Amino acid sequence: MSVEGASYEVEPELAGETVTLLWGLFDQELFVEHDGKRFGPFQPSRGAVPLYRYRKHQKSKAEERLDKVVRLADQLGLPRAAVTGGDRPLPSLPLSARDLAVRTTPFPEPVVEQAYATPLAARQAIAAQLCRPLGSLPEEDRRFIAELLSETLDKITVADRIRERLQTRRKEG
Repeated sequence: MSVEGASYEVEPELAGETVTLLWGLFDQELFVEHDGKRFGPFQPSRGAVPLYRYRKHQKSKAEERLDKVVRLADQLGLPRAAVTGGDRPLPSLPLSARDLAVRTTPFPEPVVEQAYATPLAARQAIAAQLCRPLGSLPEEDRRFIAELLSETLDKITVADRIRERLQTRRKEG
């Protein structure tokens, strides 16, 4: 319900009913009267949630009572049938470390490819290793890369030979 630009959230049972609004002169608390019964005080609601914020879902009183009953039943070890009449067990509180299953077999090692699938994939990896496009290299370096890739596509060999070539070029230059 909105009154003079301020939004108030009142009891849901009053939805669609004609009510009398009562509020004081010096505060923002709102009281609602319906069929001689007074509800309130209600504070202005917080309004819409901004896009950059997250507002946690607030549980109703019934949900809070249900959670309390479930916790007490877990502590007492009561079966679900005693609480609800059903035959399923109650949802339990978080498991302890001893209740968790232990994996005895090791996790499989990830598969690592030993060679590039295609010469193009190798050229892309070399360009990434050099941090520059291969077209910007001198003609003799491009020829060296082409000859290297015609010999092998092995990742380790290609990386080592490229590194050796660059180190000798730096020493010369």
